[in-house]
Amino acid sequence: MCWEQWIAVTCWLLALSGAAVIGWSWYSQLADEADRRGEAVSTLASDVHILRAQVTAAGETGTRRVGSAQPER
Repeated sequence: MCWEQWIAVTCWLLALSGAAVIGWSWYSQLADEADRRGEAVSTLASDVHILRAQVTAAGETGTRRVGSAQPER
C-alpha cells in the first residue's frame, strides 16, 4: 500500500471513531433522560397514592368529579 492509501485508511478510522463517540454520547443522554422521566413518574405515583390515602382518611369517597355541576350533599 502506498502512503495515500494509508492516509485514506487513517481518515476513515478517525471518522468512524468520531461517529462512535457521538453515538455513545447521544445514547448516554437518552438514558439519562429516561432515568429522569422514570423518577418523575415514580414520584407522581407516590404523591397520588398519598393523596388518595388522605382523602380516604378524611371520609371522602373520591367519586365526585372535579368540575361537575352537581352540588355536594
